[in-house]
Amino acid sequence: MMTRTTLLMLTLIAAVLLAGCGEEFPDQEAHFGLENKIRPYEITLDPPEAAPGETVTATIRYHMPWASAAQATWRVALDFDSGLYETDQVERAFVGVPDVDAAVVDAEGFVSQVARFIVPSDIYAVTSAIPEVLTDEFILELLHAVPDGLLSDPPRKSEVAAFLADLTADDLVGLDDAARAVVHRLADIFACAVRFRVTLEDDMNVDVVRRLTVRHSGRLGSANTNTNAEISLFIVGEIPRHDFDLDDLEDVESEIIWHAFDEVSADGHALARVPLDSGHTYLMRVRVAPEYYTSPFDDVRELEEETEPSWYYYRLDAPGSGHQFFVNEIGEEAEAYELDEDSRIDPPSVGSSFRVLAVVHDERGEWQRYHASPGSTTRMVEVEFVAP
Repeated sequence: MMTRTTLLMLTLIAAVLLAGCGEEFPDQEAHFGLENKIRPYEITLDPPEAAPGETVTATIRYHMPWASAAQATWRVALDFDSGLYETDQVERAFVGVPDVDAAVVDAEGFVSQVARFIVPSDIYAVTSAIPEVLTDEFILELLHAVPDGLLSDPPRKSEVAAFLADLTADDLVGLDDAARAVVHRLADIFACAVRFRVTLEDDMNVDVVRRLTVRHSGRLGSANTNTNAEISLFIVGEIPRHDFDLDDLEDVESEIIWHAFDEVSADGHALARVPLDSGHTYLMRVRVAPEYYTSPFDDVRELEEETEPSWYYYRLDAPGSGHQFFVNEIGEEAEAYELDEDSRIDPPSVGSSFRVLAVVHDERGEWQRYHASPGSTTRMVEVEFVAP
């Protein structure tokens, strides 16, 4: 139920309108199994943004060559400063994560662990990301519709936090489109973040972090709500030409032989069996279903979010082999920045097999000012190269 104050605020916003008034793992080596160390490659948050009081499911994934699980300590910083280029991090107001499942480890040393975290209902009172007295010009512009007496002058964070917390999606149904849009935009902009920190302890300690956006957008049905990236296509391509330059891929699209992951391996992963011809060029392709949003600075134009894959692999038939699976256009080991949605691979021989991971993050650069966190997804598959 809306309080009388909330109802009055919404009514007056409508009247004024009618009157005319983005913690990842960059540039690390993609080849698992060669070094005796913990190799984290993703923390997925589902959803990647949540409102105060909502539950988020977090999953950490990493590889340990000795096929065991590290001791994991989960905690969340309710307030933090990123520092310049996020190298001078200062974290405050730590809380534990009591609801953590046992780690799941497979025979190849791939580990996953799931935890659940309830965003504190008083998070806006704890965070320093939003000042006590509001100064953001876009928030103040949206609050111009609020009459004297409902907000302080200047307005305070606690008042807007209470207003948004009091609303439900059903409350917005009776509003006209313009008023509803204003409420959604206020929910989008009135945001902060918390940071998950997982410490993996074994022979060595590794810290892994992931930021979570906190705002009411999803709960109130805003179209700007970010969700995790969705992989719509994952496939192996075979180009019947020797040492073909992928920069010219559009010229040979009709010639590419595509191999889908439509079998199941002994380990239960999606599997593709690909004939190996030394005179052909091979690639892996990943595509993500596009998601659209509007900018906080211009809520008219529809923008398509950017996505970026990170590739990792593990050689199943010879884990200690130094053969480089992902290569650049001159056949050398590819750096992370050289890999894209279409990435060249170099199968070593018939009988070789690989476990391949694509970790895809989305990006909404315009929302960094308002603590945007990337959505993400991970797909793990196996590919075996067989005689043609």
